[in-house]
Amino acid sequence: GVEVVVLAFLIVLISGFYIDMFLKLNYLGRYLLSGGSVAVILSLLIIYVILPATKKIDDDTIALALEEKNPSLKSMLISAIQLKRAKHPENLKGSASMIDALQLETLKHVREIEYSKVYKRLRLVVLAIFFVGMLAAAVKYSTSYPEAVRTWFLRVVMPGKDIAPFS
Repeated sequence: GVEVVVLAFLIVLISGFYIDMFLKLNYLGRYLLSGGSVAVILSLLIIYVILPATKKIDDDTIALALEEKNPSLKSMLISAIQLKRAKHPENLKGSASMIDALQLETLKHVREIEYSKVYKRLRLVVLAIFFVGMLAAAVKYSTSYPEAVRTWFLRVVMPGKDIAPFS
């Protein structure tokens, strides 16, 4: 989630720079642009970072996600978790030794899981490449045109000031 927010921050920052540069916004336009940018970034921060970080993920959800990505588990993991959680295991169908055997077999399979399959690695790699590319472009532009970046930065940070746009 953090990578989405950082990437969006760069996109908002760079697009804000170009919007201000080409439209030569007055102070009201800069206030609106800054306020909209902050609203977008805060919204994404809440949606992609804060809400997921505060959401409690239960054992069943994790087990089902692992089983989905590792078909060899079939339904062993969720069954083992639910059997372990049972308040009165003596009332369950099947012997205690059968339940123990299921849990041991599940443990053997769990040790063989490739946990990296659960994460969307390709998405992360694509976002990282895009992020590095945008960051490199921003650094290149900043070093090539430092006065333009300085002027734009001052116009963003102090939208009420009468700072002439960079030409």
